[in-house]
Formats: sequence, structure tokens, C-alpha cells
Amino acid sequence: MRKIVLTTSLIGLIALLFIMYILFSKPFQSRIDDESLKISLGEGTSPGSMIFVEGGELHSGFNVSSFYIGQNLVTQEEYARIMNNNPSYFLNIIPYRPHLPVEQVSWYNAIEYCNRLSIEGNLKPYYIYIDEHGNHGSNPDVWPDGWDVGWDNSSNIRRDYEADGFRLPTNFEWEFAARGGILAQESDTYNYKYAGTDYEIELSEYAWYNINSDNRTHTVGTKHPNELGIYDMSGNLWEWICTPEGKPGRYTRGGAWYFDHNYCAIEYTSFSDINRGSSFIGFRVYRSSTDK
Repeated sequence: MRKIVLTTSLIGLIALLFIMYILFSKPFQSRIDDESLKISLGEGTSPGSMIFVEGGELHSGFNVSSFYIGQNLVTQEEYARIMNNNPSYFLNIIPYRPHLPVEQVSWYNAIEYCNRLSIEGNLKPYYIYIDEHGNHGSNPDVWPDGWDVGWDNSSNIRRDYEADGFRLPTNFEWEFAARGGILAQESDTYNYKYAGTDYEIELSEYAWYNINSDNRTHTVGTKHPNELGIYDMSGNLWEWICTPEGKPGRYTRGGAWYFDHNYCAIEYTSFSDINRGSSFIGFRVYRSSTDK
């Protein structure tokens, strides 16, 4: 009787080992690595691409000059290459999910990234640091220690309006781009509630938010873009805005993966502490245009 029990146990062990072999062997791995698991960028998009937005009337009495806007949120790869670090909570370690947007960046981090990216591209940096000790120029390497600490230091960051380098948007620029600019005005879609659609039932096709995000960020450019071909202006991550100035925070717009559809509405504006990064907040880059 004991031999029968031992034999049965041995057979069970062998069966278990065989199942483990099947599960972890390369042939099985090749079967699960099918196209349905691979997430590619949306058609015609790639990190770093920029789109020209022709200026026009935002609302009655408010005009926006022409500018360039990042087609996508700044990705972790892009940020790490320039800044030599990746502060993101949702790191790019999930197979087949490349190009996650960078998050947990403060407003100061975003400003620094813009200037460093400009310097790398031989463009004139947009931001200058000036305090009671003098003009420290536009290279973050020579800005004083602690320049990015506290609320008051934000008033030391000045803008060079003649610069052609990268920057954050004004509140008006962000909204004009999110609404689809002149193209949306001509197609009578300018007053849509969200970036790309007017209907909550369609929002999951345009945005990553609490309904479909699985509680995390997602690869940039994988939902439908708005009329201008810009991705993730509703959902995925809130986006830092340069203005208003003279306050302890800055606007963030667009909603994020954790929030419901109401926060994804174009008109919704949040206010965030410039000193703190969050897994809800990222940014995209802009450039001024000579075509005014």
C-alpha cells in the first residue's frame, strides 16, 4: 500500500514539473506573445513630434498667436535622456508597453527639462533665472542651489519672449490646442466637451481615465487624437501650464488616469503645487512660432 502511495506521489510530482516546464518554456512564451498584447503608438505619431498650430481666436476678445505643440506627452525615455533620471511611479518595465509618459515631475522639473532640451538642440532657452544676486542666465547648470525649492523662487524664473526654445504653454494656448484650433472651428467641433469628442460614451476612445485605465498611465499616442492630431489632451496625465504667475502653484489641465470624465473636460482647470510631482501630472513641450 505504501508503494502505491509513493508511486502516486511521484507521478503527481512529475506531472507538476511537466506543467511548470510547459508554462515557462520558450514555446509557450512565444504563444502568449501575440499581437493582442503588443501596444504600438497611434498611426502617424512618435514621441518628440511637434505640430504647428495656427493662431486664432480662443474666445471672444481673446486671441492666441501661432505656436508648436508636442504631439504627445513627454515620455520617460525622453525625460531620462535629458535629465539623467526618471522620477516616474509607473516605470517603463512592462513588456510591450513602451513610451509611457513621465510623471512625478514638479513644475520646476518641467522648466529645467525645457531649457536643457533647448540647449541640446542649439535653440535659445526660454527661461532665465534672475534673483537678488543677479542674472544667472538660462543654463540650469549655473543656477544657484535651491533655485527649484519653495514657492517664492518661481518668481525668479523669467521668460524670454524672443526665444525659440522649448517651454510650457500658457493657459490659453493649451485650451486652444485641446479644442482643435481653427480646424475645429471650421468643422463646428470647437466647443466639444473633451479633446476630440463631445460625448462621454465615446470618451474611452480618446482618453485614458478611471473607466479604462486599470489604475495606471498608458503609452502615449494610443487613443484617438483631437482634430489637430494631438494625443492625450484629455486623460492619461494632467499637464503643467506656465501661467498664472505670482501664485504658489500653476494650472494643470486635461485630467488623468485616476479621475472620472468630468475632470477630462477641456474647460476643467486644476491648480497644483509647483514643488511637488505626482503620478497624476506630466507635461508636453511647446515652442513659439515666428508666424504670429
